[in-house]
Amino acid sequence: MIETVRLYLRPMRADDFDALFEIFTDPHVMASFDGEPLTPAQMQHWLQRNLDHQAQFGYGLFSVVDKASDRLIGDCGLEQMEVEGQTVAELGYDFRSDVWNQGFATEAAGAVRDYAFQVLRLPRLVSLIRVGNAASQRVAEKVGMQRAAEFERYGVRYWRYAIQSMDDVQPILRTIQDALLRRMGDEVELVFQYGSHVHGATHRYSDVDLSWVPVHETTWDSITVLVGDRLADLYPMHWSKLERMAEFRDVSASVLLHSRILYQRDEAAAERFRGLAARLDALQQPDARPEMLGRALEIFRAVGYDAYLLRLAAEAGHATASLQHTQAILRTVLHGLAVANQAVVDTRKLEQVLALPRLPVDFAATLHRAVAAHEPAELLATTEALLRSARDFLLAEQRRTLRHETTFPVVFDSAYPELKRDLQGILLGCERQDMYGLKTSLLSLYHELSRMLAQAFTGVEYDSFNSLAEYEQNLAALGFPALTPHLATGDFDALHRQCLAFDQHLRDFLVERSVELKDFATLDDLQAFLGTQ
Repeated sequence: MIETVRLYLRPMRADDFDALFEIFTDPHVMASFDGEPLTPAQMQHWLQRNLDHQAQFGYGLFSVVDKASDRLIGDCGLEQMEVEGQTVAELGYDFRSDVWNQGFATEAAGAVRDYAFQVLRLPRLVSLIRVGNAASQRVAEKVGMQRAAEFERYGVRYWRYAIQSMDDVQPILRTIQDALLRRMGDEVELVFQYGSHVHGATHRYSDVDLSWVPVHETTWDSITVLVGDRLADLYPMHWSKLERMAEFRDVSASVLLHSRILYQRDEAAAERFRGLAARLDALQQPDARPEMLGRALEIFRAVGYDAYLLRLAAEAGHATASLQHTQAILRTVLHGLAVANQAVVDTRKLEQVLALPRLPVDFAATLHRAVAAHEPAELLATTEALLRSARDFLLAEQRRTLRHETTFPVVFDSAYPELKRDLQGILLGCERQDMYGLKTSLLSLYHELSRMLAQAFTGVEYDSFNSLAEYEQNLAALGFPALTPHLATGDFDALHRQCLAFDQHLRDFLVERSVELKDFATLDDLQAFLGTQ
């Protein structure tokens, strides 16, 4: 029997028939197979076939029991079969639909994977997943499998996922882990492995990637060595970095979904780590799309300094520096697009990025031109074209996704005191003839007022991703006195008078639209409003 945090996996028995029959007559479960519910005779044949397999090979499907309810909720295990001319062990799983989306399939499949490699010493596992079964696909990927092929079997299209055993790297893992624990002791909360040896997509130079989580954010210690031709690298990942991964703010977020804990100081540390993967998973759900799109806009803004350095390097004709800054920009843009798609992909692999469902128009061609460029001027031109394409896409997504119906009272709630503060800053700038301070207050006024008017009129929430040119409102058409002409001429007295008129019009404009100004002449008025009298 295998035990996990929430589950027991025990060998399947003949008396599991009734519980299994409930699963295979569930229309939701059978829809994932594109099949009809099983008849009792078909169910008995399926069960007997698995019991015979278990007797013949010494392993098979486990019945999965929920510890909390002591109820059989699914099956998960191994079946030996012929696939494309090869004998393989397939990792499969079926669960009641009323326990979907709770992580049970991933928890059980991970335990069976470890059992197959560590106890049965199997060299390789595959999973056959019907094309389009996204839920099973996610489970396979979460336990480290990678899609290896698409093929047809008995007239049905399948994805073949695969993962390799790591027996050849186990001695390296143990040696490095033991060295770390001797050096750092109780400072080590977790040691975990990630990378290609967990994914199953290795080559002869694949790194052995390890990280450890220190108790304190200030602790650093690493081990980087070559063993034969293989790089083994252990370095710290602090909880703060892991938290950023769980929020999609770090490009390495896939580490949380494709990793294996090798050492834990206690169960609390392991639970905290697994909880981060659950948070990452929650951000991939449909209701998190507005939040994730906002995060993508935030990530995209980070290209600014590298874009500036690329222009400097290109103007100087420095090829290597131009390549360096182009690659940095590409990493950031691809990360932003992955986040906009709520997808955890390896952005170093362009085929994974280009498979995303939402991308800029002709993005593959635009990206390939940037990747193929070598001369500084060409790198600058192709990178700026890519930035323009990505930003146009994100702007369209922002206007489509971050839009909801609203009203003036909601948008402008508590806004007048802030806008009045900007107007006071303009007045003070005029009185002091302080052009810098005056410009600061005037632009703040135009930005905030235009942003809120755009939201009230269109429902779109603009933010620092946007230029004022994209949401500036025609204030003159709304009756507001013009301020910028007097700023340009330096006529401080005229601007002072216009500012007073602007304030009066703003008050009238908001009151006409049922906005509460929250402007109190006396303390008694404030106390009455707050109910403190």
